[in-house]
Amino acid sequence: MSVESDIIPRDQAKSLEEYITSFLSTVPPGMVGALVTFTGIVREDVQENASGKEDKTASIVIECIEDSARKAVRKLARELSNRIGVEKLTIIHFTGNFTVNETMVHVIGCGAHRKAVFNVVAEAVDRYKREIPMWKKEILQSGASRWLHQ
Repeated sequence: MSVESDIIPRDQAKSLEEYITSFLSTVPPGMVGALVTFTGIVREDVQENASGKEDKTASIVIECIEDSARKAVRKLARELSNRIGVEKLTIIHFTGNFTVNETMVHVIGCGAHRKAVFNVVAEAVDRYKREIPMWKKEILQSGASRWLHQ
């Protein structure tokens, strides 16, 4: 299994443990003192609908132009992997339809010390939301929908 940063259809997603095992197998022995992961999960957002009643998130649909998104996510991961104290960083974002509590993205980073790795993983999350050409559509329990902005 490749652990290069990628955009993957949800039906091809692996477990976080599988991604971590593959990720660590590509890092030279003795180089990792810290491994940090971020997993983005669909949360149940509650909002008021047009009739003034509560409406909750049923699912999120994530779409992208795969080639463009893949190039952008790999470029971002390469850039961030070059930071001092960071050995490697990968971003694995899934596309498709996700219900509440399902995983949409993993960011995995490692390096000699935790501070640099925590910082680079946090930056990766902030930046992929702005820089990767992906679109999220929230489907509410009522059937209404709206496009979300990062």
